[in-house]
Amino acid sequence: AVVSTQSGHYGRDCQFVRCLDFNPFNHEVLASCSDDGLIKLWNVEDARCLATLKSPHHVAMATFNPVADSILVAAEGTEVAVYDCVAEKRILSQSSGGMDVAWSYDGRLVCGGSKSGDVTILDVRSDQIVASNHIFDNNKDVHVQWLGVDKILVGGYKNRSREIRICSITDLSSSLSHLGLGPGSGSPNACYDHDTSMTWIYTKGGQMYRYCEVDSGGVLTENWTESVSEPIKGICLAPKLSLDVMSGEVNRLVIAHTTSIRPTPCIVPRKSYSEYHSDLFPETRGSIPGIGAEAWLQGENGYRELINLNPASRKEKQKRKKYRLRLCVDTTA
Repeated sequence: AVVSTQSGHYGRDCQFVRCLDFNPFNHEVLASCSDDGLIKLWNVEDARCLATLKSPHHVAMATFNPVADSILVAAEGTEVAVYDCVAEKRILSQSSGGMDVAWSYDGRLVCGGSKSGDVTILDVRSDQIVASNHIFDNNKDVHVQWLGVDKILVGGYKNRSREIRICSITDLSSSLSHLGLGPGSGSPNACYDHDTSMTWIYTKGGQMYRYCEVDSGGVLTENWTESVSEPIKGICLAPKLSLDVMSGEVNRLVIAHTTSIRPTPCIVPRKSYSEYHSDLFPETRGSIPGIGAEAWLQGENGYRELINLNPASRKEKQKRKKYRLRLCVDTTA
């Protein structure tokens, strides 16, 4: 069922919404960005626009910090920029990429990909480049995804063939493993679950995705492929707290097609689902931020508390209820 429909990106340069990202601390708040240079925060329950962040460039990607409250990073033009969502202002920027951007698991570093084929690791708070290397062909999209805090997965073109590579951030010139996908249109992209190392690889416009796993050494293993009836526009993972864990649902893909959005559950078979299978569900990050925006900007770091997905042992409900108004950026309540 359609919960709500938002409309708020306009203008001559706005052809479509480039990216959507849910707030990790309040799943009622959704960020959207577009070529109109705007990043908008929405309440998905009632379609209200909660805040508008203005960029001087087209915005290709925007994503929330996974640890710090109300901090968002965007890939825009030839820069990576950091925004304070509550203050509604652009607070940091650094020249690098502008095609794709992703936070490390601990929210300290940013990885950016550019059309020049470069991949760059940034410490945006100190305005420093941690590592950088030319990995793929020029004038092709490059997509990036963190695997924890010390490895990245990158997708792009090399010699007209699509590739996925996994690299250590200490040496971007070599690969821990790679997966050749052959010629085709659309740079490969990935969804990665930090709790289980489950990985899904797809290309925008394609009609198939690959399920893979990554071990602790960064070796990528392809397990199987799945075909779909419509071209894929994007894939993301549903929040862990929304999973039907008592039915063995370990993940849920949310696949965006041209005319529809299709939730796809990932269920591990068991003889019985009458009890919670703890071996299927590692502890996952809860919905309370590890640090506030001001402290993070001053150089401090935080960690999010891990929670058990067993419905019988969840203790977060009251905390999340008390925190909701601030994360909605709702100053009228």
